[in-house]
Amino acid sequence: MYSEREDLSPLGYYNVGQSYLDAAELVRERRLPFEGPARAMYAHAWELTLKACLRVQGQSVSHIRNVIRHDLVKAYDAIDLDRFSDLKLSDARFLVEQLNDFHLERINFYPKAGSFNVLNLDDVGDWSRRLRLERNIASKLFFPG
Repeated sequence: MYSEREDLSPLGYYNVGQSYLDAAELVRERRLPFEGPARAMYAHAWELTLKACLRVQGQSVSHIRNVIRHDLVKAYDAIDLDRFSDLKLSDARFLVEQLNDFHLERINFYPKAGSFNVLNLDDVGDWSRRLRLERNIASKLFFPG
């Protein structure tokens, strides 16, 4: 079991999320025949970025792990969107909902014939780029003080 001392700082969560975003973009550029790996990485990038916001707002690690868990919609709904306006999250709920369906049910890992996505992978990538902030802005936002 982890203690809160062993957990990442909000900036740490954000930086790991950026690594997932980088990986998702590299995989998307490869144009694989199956989009699941890239979608899973985009979902993780969103999850970690949203959790960074929750940590800045004072949410405990145990609350995030036990209540929010991996639910992107719960995380999104718990965020003060105005406080994180640099991320331009206010109109992204539909994307979060779509990624959440695949993320929570692990649909990315178990593909089904005939399944489809509302947003194509390029659109998911375009929407996800808003998670990328300039270093000085990210530092102020996720390492206040």
